Amino acid sequence: MKRRNDTLDDLFDDYIGYLESQNYSPMTISAYRSDYRLFNRFLHEQGISELNEIDTSVMRTYPRWLHRTGHKPTSTARRINSLRSFFKWLVDEELIDTNPLVKIQVPRQEKQIPIYFRPDELSKFLTAPTLQHPLDKAVIYLLVNTGLHRQEVINLKLQDVDLNSGVLNVRLGKGAKDRVIPLNEIATSALVEYLRVRPEVDSDALFIGMRSARVPIGVQYLHRLFHRCLREAGIKRKGLTLHKLRHTFATRLLERGADLRTLQELLGHEDLNTTQIYTHASRERLVDAVKLLDMD
Repeated sequence: MKRRNDTLDDLFDDYIGYLESQNYSPMTISAYRSDYRLFNRFLHEQGISELNEIDTSVMRTYPRWLHRTGHKPTSTARRINSLRSFFKWLVDEELIDTNPLVKIQVPRQEKQIPIYFRPDELSKFLTAPTLQHPLDKAVIYLLVNTGLHRQEVINLKLQDVDLNSGVLNVRLGKGAKDRVIPLNEIATSALVEYLRVRPEVDSDALFIGMRSARVPIGVQYLHRLFHRCLREAGIKRKGLTLHKLRHTFATRLLERGADLRTLQELLGHEDLNTTQIYTHASRERLVDAVKLLDMD
């Protein structure tokens, strides 16, 4: 039974347990933990240690503190909304009477169009000499054709691949809802090619290093591979990161007629508003295409 004299840390741990029971993804929960750690730092600097000391006047200073410590409006808005959810839960649990963030407004922010690979860039990227190697090709082709997060690719197991049904089972961990991702012919072909030469090791990880140490791939491998492909393709445009392959996947699907609900399910977004950012990128491309008529 929770008590009003529990520490804020104790209550936040209970809140995380609640989120897990509601099938929030591990990545969302990790972001909430990060937001809470930053908030704790703010409280420490303010000399605040008790829940009953946190009121609206204290919370009004938090956005200003975030700005002063170098956080952008987008980051500040997310952190405020994250805490707002936590304090709403505290109200629902009758641990506090009012949510001190109800009247706190998040900074106004411009909607940013996601950066993604243009068709000519993607074509060069996917023909980088490095991708003649079965492992490298399978990893990159999977990222481009499924929109998976890097950690989701790293966590894939052999049993998650169902080539007969043409799907991947993406497992998100304890308390989170798994999702099924269809594989197109390009991704399937790359996986089949890799599985023919996959090292026989005592591991159920799907992707195993083949050049030296035969261990499951990690984040460093993914980033090195991505930047090697960029260099070999001669792509120097700023802003293109590994995560932008996910943006590229989403934009390409929208341009080919996929609806937002389908895209939301494929990407594993909990909120449709998160998915809607890709409509702006798709619309930009459509506008550019129509402008070509001016050349006639």
